[in-house]
Amino acid sequence: MDAKETISQMMSKVSINDQRMEGKVKYPLLPTIFAIIIAWCAGCNSCVMVESYWKYNKAKLKELIEGFPDADISHDTVNRIMRNIVFSEFHEFLVEFSKRLIETNPQMVDVKRVLSLDGQTPKAIEYAKREPSLGKSPADRRLYDRLYFVTLQDTTNGISLGVDPVQDKENENKACVRLLDLFDLSNATVTCDALNTQRSVAEKIIEKNGDYCLALKDNHKSLAKAVREAFGNPEFEEFIQQFKSEVEKGHGRIETRTVFALPATVIKSRILKDWAKDCNTLFMTVTESINAKYGNNREPEVRFFLSSLCFDTPDIAEFGYRCIREHWRIENSLHYVLDMDFGQDHMQMKNRNLIKNIELLNRISLNILRLVQPMLKKGTSIRMTRYAINFDPSLALKGLAKYMLTEENA
Repeated sequence: MDAKETISQMMSKVSINDQRMEGKVKYPLLPTIFAIIIAWCAGCNSCVMVESYWKYNKAKLKELIEGFPDADISHDTVNRIMRNIVFSEFHEFLVEFSKRLIETNPQMVDVKRVLSLDGQTPKAIEYAKREPSLGKSPADRRLYDRLYFVTLQDTTNGISLGVDPVQDKENENKACVRLLDLFDLSNATVTCDALNTQRSVAEKIIEKNGDYCLALKDNHKSLAKAVREAFGNPEFEEFIQQFKSEVEKGHGRIETRTVFALPATVIKSRILKDWAKDCNTLFMTVTESINAKYGNNREPEVRFFLSSLCFDTPDIAEFGYRCIREHWRIENSLHYVLDMDFGQDHMQMKNRNLIKNIELLNRISLNILRLVQPMLKKGTSIRMTRYAINFDPSLALKGLAKYMLTEENA
C-alpha cells in the first residue's frame, strides 16, 4: 500500500462533520485536518506557522494526501477551520485510535499498565472576566474563569488516551469520571493526586475493571490520620512489606525511596467508611534526599496512598513504588513537553472551542511523535523529531499509520 492509499484509508476511518456550507468549501475538511496535523508534528505551533508550512511543502503534501487543494491557505482559514470543528468529534479521533493503538500492539497490552489522571490549564489563555461583585471588578488574575483540562495518560506507554475540559460550575472529579468511562481499564492501575481521591473516581475505576492507587492527604483528615498512625503502630510491623529503590541521581539531588505496604484491614471499617468496599492496600513512601553539591540532608518526605490492589499480590510494595513513580511521568513526559516543545503556555486565544481543539491537536501530535521517535537515531528528542518531520513529512505519515491502522492493514 503506497502513502496516498494509506492516508486515504486513515481518512475513511475518521468521522468529523463539516459545519460549512457545501457550495462554499474551498479546502476539504479531512485533507486539511491531516495537513494541519502533519504541520503541527513538524513544529508549527500556530496558525501562522501552518500557513507557511502549507505553502513551502504543498507539493509534498499533495503527493501524500488525496484531495489536497492546490491553493495556499491563510492563517485565518486555518483558525476558522480549527475553531469550527466539533470538540466531541475531534476527541473521538483521539480516543478511538488510542484504543486501537493499544489493542493492536501486544507489548502494550501484556504489561500491567499505569494510567495517570491529572489536570492542567494553559497559562497565557485570555480568560473571560467574571461579573463584578458588590460593584467591584476583580483585578486578581486568579479570579478569572479559567479553562481547565484533565488528561488520562498511559504513562507506561507514553500515550495520551483522552482529555476532558472541566465544565463551568463543576469540579475536576466529574471530568475524571467522564474520561474513565470511555475506556476498559482491565490490567491497568489508575493513579491521581489527592484532589481526585474521591469515591466517585474510585468507583468508576472499579466499574471499568481497573485498580487504583490514589494519593491520600488531609482532604480526608480522619482517614489520613488513621493511616499515618497504622504505619507507626508497632503491632502492625509483622504485616508490613517493604521495597527500597536504588539510589537516584538527578536535578542536583541524590535520592532514595522506600515504599511500605500494609493491608487495609488494619484500619477499622467505621474509619474507612465507603473505602472499605474496595480498598485493599495502604502504601507509605519515604523519600530521603541529599543536595548533591553541598551534601545537605533534606527532611524526609512522607506520603500515603490508598489502593485497591490485593495485598497478597507478589512484590506488592515494589509494584506500589512503580505506580507512584510512574504517575509523575504525566508531568515530565506530557505537561512539560507540551509547555516547552509545543509552547502551550504561550497560547493566547479567546475562542474556547479553538482552545479545546488545539489542546487535542497537541496531544494527537505528541502521540504521533512518540511513535516516530523509535524510527530515528536512539535518544532523539521530541524537538529533534519535529525537526526531522519538517524536512520529511512522510515520517509523520508513518507515525499516523501506526496510530490509526491495525497491524494487518498497516
